[in-house]
Amino acid sequence: MARRVTIKLETLTDTTLLTVRSQSSVTPDPRPLGDALGVKSVMVQGFLATVTYDFRVGHTGVLLSVEGAARDAEDVAAQARQFAELEQDFRRAAGDKAPDVVPPPTAAIPRNDCMHFVADLSIPDGTRVDPGADLTKSWRLENCGDTVWDNFQAVRVGGEYGPESFSVPRTEPRQPVDLSTQLQSPLTSGCHRATYRLAGPRGQFGSGAFVEVVVVNGDAAPPASEPNLDDPSTLVLLPTDLGEGWCTASVRPSSDYTVTFHNSADFPAPRDALISLTRSDTADDAAPSLVSLLLALGPQIPLDYGDWAIGDATGVRLVTTDVPDRGQIHVYYEFNVEHITSLVEVHGSQDEVSEIDAQALEFAQAEESWLRKCFAARAQSLQ
Repeated sequence: MARRVTIKLETLTDTTLLTVRSQSSVTPDPRPLGDALGVKSVMVQGFLATVTYDFRVGHTGVLLSVEGAARDAEDVAAQARQFAELEQDFRRAAGDKAPDVVPPPTAAIPRNDCMHFVADLSIPDGTRVDPGADLTKSWRLENCGDTVWDNFQAVRVGGEYGPESFSVPRTEPRQPVDLSTQLQSPLTSGCHRATYRLAGPRGQFGSGAFVEVVVVNGDAAPPASEPNLDDPSTLVLLPTDLGEGWCTASVRPSSDYTVTFHNSADFPAPRDALISLTRSDTADDAAPSLVSLLLALGPQIPLDYGDWAIGDATGVRLVTTDVPDRGQIHVYYEFNVEHITSLVEVHGSQDEVSEIDAQALEFAQAEESWLRKCFAARAQSLQ
């Protein structure tokens, strides 16, 4: 797999030997490095090996890391030492001098709109309501920018119920505000979410705030659209296909058509699911590349991975965690059906890893089955 090299420089004002700053849980290993003394650390997590050298040249501190496959740990370590020695030689050739004392610059006064969500004051996510119920939804927000919210609006950017927009009370910078609107719940059963963003003279801003309700004893949902291989919105499962309490949280209609779902009603802790479709030029039912999936995940830490049968497809399964103190577990299934690659992911509390894993596989199998039916319908229509 690909390797990643990271070099960080820091200006130092004293002459103390550095300690490893990137991996505090790893015991440092002081050792000669050129004509200096460096500190080496090695960390292996799942399929990844990371070798770090921490050293100084005069008043410059250098933190150099090389990351690669755990099976190539010795080669990764040798490459990290080679790069560290080269970096040390370069620093010495460039010369070293004590840092100049520069007065701190006068901070520029930003003029930006900023919204921070604080809390739901009414109608918690997943509240069960009757169809057509009159509701008052309230949020507490904070103006975290440097502009006064004056004549600002909350604009509906997602969902199909609630007002299209409503006024935001005047709010000074660094002050909280309580925002409320009147709305009526939908008539159809199921989970419904409406998302609002603030808008001012500089446009919309902030991550938004939403109202999410589960309508019980309502009308049946309208039938799904006919599958169309040229319209990815008809190829992704509906929230009702995932089960009761699931809502569509967002849709990203790009080259990888992605739908994110949310459920805060039916589990001890909220869960999120994602289905992403990517079209290729060639039809291929072979298993997708696990390496490409791993590299796309960024900072997540792999826990388990390998090939997996998903319906009639051969796919890959990957289980990861976020930074440990976030307490989130992610389960991914990726597979190909002809020229469409599907990525299905469910994440939630680490306390529910078995349930989340089973649910992710269930969703992946349902998506694989639906895609097969879509391709079969296309083939039949061409006969």
